[in-house]
Amino acid sequence: MSVQVKWRGDTRANISGSGALLSPKELVVDTDNWQLGISDGTITHMLRRQPTVYTGTGPFALTDSYNDAIILADTSTGPVSVTLPALPMALGNITPPSIEIWIKDATGHAGTNAITITASGGLTIDGASSVVISSAYGEATIRGIAPPSPATAIWCA
Repeated sequence: MSVQVKWRGDTRANISGSGALLSPKELVVDTDNWQLGISDGTITHMLRRQPTVYTGTGPFALTDSYNDAIILADTSTGPVSVTLPALPMALGNITPPSIEIWIKDATGHAGTNAITITASGGLTIDGASSVVISSAYGEATIRGIAPPSPATAIWCA
C-alpha cells in the first residue's frame, strides 16, 4: 500500500507502506500504528500519540510496542504484575526511538503488595530481570530504547 501526500508548492512525496523513505523531507504516515511523522531523508521524527492509560489490579501485559503508557496500579487487594511489551527493532530510524511507560502505586499499598515490572522478549531492565516498586505511592518510569542495531534494544529504569 502506498500513500501520496501533496505538499504546498506542488511538491509531492511518495510514502511506502513498508516505512521505506523515498525522498528527503517527507511526511511519514504509519498506517499500521496510526502515527504521523516527518523525515529529512535520514532520520524520521515521529509525533508521539497520547499515552494509553491502564487502571486496576492487573495483571498488566502490555503489547503495544509503539505507544507510551501510564499504569495506575491498585495495590489494595494484592501484588500487581506488569509485563513490558517486546521492543520492535524497526524503531531504529525513528527519533526518538523509544517508548515510555510510567507505573504508579495509585492506592498506597505497594509497601505490602509490591508491583513487579518484568521485561519480555528476552530483554532486561537495566540488566535485571525485573524492577519492583515496594514503597507506598511509589512509581517508576521505564523507557524502551530500540537503536538501529537489534542486538542493543534495552529497557532502562
